[in-house]
Amino acid sequence: MLTPRFPGRRILAASACAATILVAAPVAAPFGAPSQFPSASVSAAAVTDVRAAGDDDSDDPAMPEPTTAYGREIQERMDEVTARIDEDGGTIGMAFMDRQTGEIVCNENCLEPFRLASLSKVFIAEVVGYTNYTPPRRGRYEAGDGDMPVEGNQDAMLRDDMIRLSDNEATNALWARYGRTEIIENVAERYGLSDATIPNGDWGSWSTSPLDMVNFFDGMLEGEGGMSEVETDYLVQLMYSLPRYSYGNSDQNIGLRAALPDERIATKAGWYDPRIRTSAGFFGEDDRYAIAVFASRVSPDDFTEAIADVFPEGHVLRDGEDEDGNATYAFAGAAEGGGGAVGSASLPWIGGILLAAGAGFFMGWALRRPGGRA
Repeated sequence: MLTPRFPGRRILAASACAATILVAAPVAAPFGAPSQFPSASVSAAAVTDVRAAGDDDSDDPAMPEPTTAYGREIQERMDEVTARIDEDGGTIGMAFMDRQTGEIVCNENCLEPFRLASLSKVFIAEVVGYTNYTPPRRGRYEAGDGDMPVEGNQDAMLRDDMIRLSDNEATNALWARYGRTEIIENVAERYGLSDATIPNGDWGSWSTSPLDMVNFFDGMLEGEGGMSEVETDYLVQLMYSLPRYSYGNSDQNIGLRAALPDERIATKAGWYDPRIRTSAGFFGEDDRYAIAVFASRVSPDDFTEAIADVFPEGHVLRDGEDEDGNATYAFAGAAEGGGGAVGSASLPWIGGILLAAGAGFFMGWALRRPGGRA
């Protein structure tokens, strides 16, 4: 019988030795958690740390702390922007949530209430969808189900114009029809919002905090407030479909869309220049990220620039991308849930693994008995 043209058992034995080295060595694996945030599958410890706001017995919400290197970089830039705006006589509040990992990054004002102006229209729209176009009776809001009733068509059209075109007349009609300040109280209760969410007789003067806003978006997208999946999907698409200019020819791209040109963002904004400027929404695969930026006494240009300075790449970092656009890799199970690039100290392991595998192959080949039988 001819000798087979493969190394045989001696190569297998030598290769087994190399395999032992492979198993013993740390394994370098590509790491692709978007934005360098650790994914939930990488580390169960990727839960937002918090520092208590006030005394332990306080009912105040806690200030979130970033849990990743990239999150801390975002917070550092938020702090720089906050100081600059403060020096210029303004105030800005920021909150950014990775809904996949639960990490929240905030500046020092993210728990403070800000007036929302037209951003409050998102909450009115949610109540219209939640009730399936059925105004409350005697102050009672009930979750709707089934298809939209034909008698709700007028409210549906008003809601579309209120969100996409920021039509104030449509907003006034829905505000009066669905309970005015009771709208806000109902939303705050269903989504567990904090005391920073404050109703007002004028829908444009209602206040909430950046942190409450991202928590609301997260709850809405998860279906936690009771709005049906059909109505949630519809409201999400409305927010993604905003045209550039509103009913009053105001630029709706100011804020998030202008600052993050590489992202497709579902957004809503509000303003009473120069006193109020707000922009909030969500974006990313499966609406992974939620963000809210509120300001007072800040010009439109400075407002957009502040957001752009927090995300200088024009987007949240992609899978396996560093700030210079280079690919990054990380050890599985490394600190912070596997985040961070492979350093120069790890490279010898990679070379050693390759050398060991090659040595095992050639050792087996050299030991093969020429002319032997299988």
